Parts: sequence; structure tokens; C-alpha cells
Amino acid sequence: MYERLWDQPKEWAMNRRDFCRGSLVTSAGLMATGVTVTDLKGHQQADTTRLRLSVLRVTLDQALDEELREGHGGPCPVFEEGQEFIVESPYFCPDGFCAWAWADIRTFIMAAYFGADSPQVSCCTDGVRPVFFRIERMGV
Repeated sequence: MYERLWDQPKEWAMNRRDFCRGSLVTSAGLMATGVTVTDLKGHQQADTTRLRLSVLRVTLDQALDEELREGHGGPCPVFEEGQEFIVESPYFCPDGFCAWAWADIRTFIMAAYFGADSPQVSCCTDGVRPVFFRIERMGV
């Protein structure tokens, strides 16, 4: 009967504002009730999952530091080897954690939070002084 989308009756189509409002209300309601989330493998994921981020190595490429920063850069001032951070939610950067490094390793954080059982190693993308992190689920 109707061959093209724009020929559909107006009541058939949901407008974008109603869709966004409904999605927002539903999401907020689920978060407030503490409903569990289904992970990528289809298992139920309790919202008590926590991750440990450990600083494995703070490095500095001396040659690049001399060439690009005239030796004044030094290693990353934010992290120290052996430092640990506990992640309660993959959506929020822990206190004291570098926001740039968080953005760089977030894919690995999401993978670990939603089901990767083995520890992951990732690093920030600072080419002169990268920091390497171990990302693992706690209790696994």
C-alpha cells in the first residue's frame, strides 16, 4: 500500500524528540533501580563489577625528548610505577587519573568491564613518554 517512507501516515512515524525523551527516561529508570546489564557475551553482568588499573611502566624516549622538548619534558608527572586505581564504572575516570590516558585506554577498559577475563595491557598515546597500564577485572 505505502511504498515510500514519506508516504506513511503521520501517526505512524515517531518523531525524534519523542524517541530521545523516551530513551532517556527508560535509561534513567533502569539505572536508578540497579538493574543488571547484559554484557557482550550475553551473560548477566552485575553492576558490582570492578577493575584494577595498575601502572606497569612510566617511560621516556630520551632522544625524542632532547629533539622535541630540548630535554625539559621528563617522564609523565601524573603516574608512578606500581600505582593502582580501582574503576567502579567504565564511564567515569577515577580520581587522580589522567583524562588523556583514560581516553586512550578506554576501549580496553570497556572490554575488561564487559567480559574479557584475561588481563589486558595498554598505554597512553604520548609518543615521547608513554605510560603502560595493566587492566584486569577484580576477583577473576
